[in-house]
Amino acid sequence: MAHHLRVLPLAALAVLIGGTAAAQGVSARFGNDVATIGRPVEVNLEVEDPAGVVDRVRVELRRADQATWTATAAVDLGEGQWQARFPADVWGAGEAPGHLELRALMYGRRGGLLMVLGELEPFEMDALPPALAEAREKALTRASAAPPEVVGADSFSLAGYVGVEGRLGSSARARAFIGAGGGVTDHVELLGRVVVGPAFAEPDDLAGGGPLALAFEAGARLYVHPLGSAWNLFAEPCGAVELRLPGVDAGAGLRAGAMLWISPEVAVDVSLGGLVMAMALSPAEGEDTHLGFMGGLRLGIRFGPERRREQAR
Repeated sequence: MAHHLRVLPLAALAVLIGGTAAAQGVSARFGNDVATIGRPVEVNLEVEDPAGVVDRVRVELRRADQATWTATAAVDLGEGQWQARFPADVWGAGEAPGHLELRALMYGRRGGLLMVLGELEPFEMDALPPALAEAREKALTRASAAPPEVVGADSFSLAGYVGVEGRLGSSARARAFIGAGGGVTDHVELLGRVVVGPAFAEPDDLAGGGPLALAFEAGARLYVHPLGSAWNLFAEPCGAVELRLPGVDAGAGLRAGAMLWISPEVAVDVSLGGLVMAMALSPAEGEDTHLGFMGGLRLGIRFGPERRREQAR
């Protein structure tokens, strides 16, 4: 009995084997290579093959103005990277086109064709004259040699602050605060806060101030590392006006602390410092204006956009 073998067109075959490759979890893509006209052509291919079924890869190349393909075997570089090299004679005679066309065939360990990449629509590789290709290579070399630069947020991108503090030198020894900050450079952030807390004092002592302290602070946070760093040290000169309802105090001082990012949008900071205050600028009954000191430990949480971003120079 005669056996008849039906030969499918390659496009139809690609559909069938594409389904087989997908079932095996195989996928592939060409690299961002550029060909230099008149010189050997190097083609890089990345193959994702979690099941390890790909045994060999053949890459085919042709000029965009020709119909004939030139094929060569790709070399397995490991970790899913394959590379094929074509001699300079693939350019042929005549003026070279602006690009080359590529496709790749992946074969399994049992010899079967698993996948055709670029069968229905070949991949286009740009072709550059030697002078332009060399200039491009030099530019890429300089860019890759430059160290990555960590940059902070754009100017005046806002972040929010909330937290608590323990303060000496005031009857309002436990306070909460809310504030906002904006990075003006990679190392400087402007801050503003509202701080509030109850006065812990005997009733007879409250004649010099009410049961609540309300303070307004403004300052600049100076970071050791760029704002985009995963952790940072900082100094924070600031000024404050405190309303004791009744009673007004004002002063200036310095804090120092550290900040650590715990997620892309949340950081924790802790700082220690204080302010020299002109107490009782608007004296309550029985008060005299005098100098004093307020200070203590502050714990805050910063909410803002992701700060750890890298940008090539």
